[in-house]
Amino acid sequence: MTTLDRLSARLCRYAIPHLGLVLVLGQAIVYVGLLAAGERTGQFLGRLSLDLSKVAQGEVWRLFSYVLVPPTENPFFLFFALLFLWFTAGALETRWGAFRFNLFVLIGWLATLAVAVIGWKWLGSKPVNGALFLGSIFLAFAWLWPNHKILLFFVIPVAVKWLALLTWIGCGVGLLVGDLGTKLMIVASITNFAIFCGADVVRWLRRGKQQLSQAVKVVANEGVAFHRCAACGMTELKDPNARFRMCTECVPAHEFCMVCLDGHTHRVNKQA
Repeated sequence: MTTLDRLSARLCRYAIPHLGLVLVLGQAIVYVGLLAAGERTGQFLGRLSLDLSKVAQGEVWRLFSYVLVPPTENPFFLFFALLFLWFTAGALETRWGAFRFNLFVLIGWLATLAVAVIGWKWLGSKPVNGALFLGSIFLAFAWLWPNHKILLFFVIPVAVKWLALLTWIGCGVGLLVGDLGTKLMIVASITNFAIFCGADVVRWLRRGKQQLSQAVKVVANEGVAFHRCAACGMTELKDPNARFRMCTECVPAHEFCMVCLDGHTHRVNKQA
């Protein structure tokens, strides 16, 4: 039994069931608040972001409210975004159990909070929202069910592994060209994925490397013959001891093994 299994057995009663649905309902409620705020939308959102300078002044709700900020204010796209979050989170909770999924979300929350602290203390970073943090749920889902298809633009069926690949490319670009705050936020957003799926990714890479190595060996062993007898088809791969000679009187010139060369027309005529 692994450490995670022991923790799950002891602490599972404290897990929040259907946490994905809780997050979805929370974002839906915040969106309704945005509609009610009208022209004060920016001010309303500003009071939900993870701004530790404000937390230090007593606004402790920001430690949790930032994950409830909707990813978009467009009601059409928000509906499908929340539906997809509910679906992917529910799939992970069904696969892992409520405790493990809660732990996955908790690790992402703590990692994001740690980066926010670093940004506040040393980098002068801007307030943090939960977009990248919740994106790790999609990455975990895509890793476990890479061939699951969704309708891109509600028309084109696309396997989630390709969307995840684009997400990873975006993370890679951000790590290469982003400022330090951006790089730390990206690292924080994939920390929980690395902890829960990293070992499987490493095993997959090792297995792929072994399969590639075996394929290279097969190709090398099968190889393409350098010498081939024009009469019998003998090659140095079939008989490593075979010797070959070219007959320059043939047009075009042909190569023969020594056995076939002895009975070759041009060889016999020369001997005659």
